[in-house]
Amino acid sequence: MPRSTSTRRPTDRAHLAWAPVDHHRRLARLGLGGLLAGGIFAVTGPPPLDLHGPLHYLGIMDPLCGMTRGVLWTLRGRLERAWAYNPASLLLVGGALAVLVRAAVGWLTGRWLTVTLSHARRPWSWLLPQRSRSSRWRPCGPTSSTMRPCSWPTERLRQ
Repeated sequence: MPRSTSTRRPTDRAHLAWAPVDHHRRLARLGLGGLLAGGIFAVTGPPPLDLHGPLHYLGIMDPLCGMTRGVLWTLRGRLERAWAYNPASLLLVGGALAVLVRAAVGWLTGRWLTVTLSHARRPWSWLLPQRSRSSRWRPCGPTSSTMRPCSWPTERLRQ
């Protein structure tokens, strides 16, 4: 029996695939920037500024409390101290390293690993604003005969 050639995504699990283009370039830049900033903090020490939110002064801690010092100690190799400040700092540094390894493999081979989660596996997706496709695709430029995405503000200012 021939296999189905459907292009629909699986609805019940994560899907791994190799793509010819990097769909997550921003993640690599964010990971590199975060690790560079963390490396600077690991050498120079934590910033002398008090970077707490207003709720901190009322005794309410947020999940990011201790993250800067946790990342600093993770990059210094003192994992027990990083765990004491914020256990998520180990995951943050590990995730940034994984994103950079993915980007390096992609740059060397020309193929990037892409992970697609089904809608059922993304419980946070209902929090994100839904963008209407019709609001993005509209006539742009001097000839409005073709429908394509407008890049704001350059093309909108030319009209």
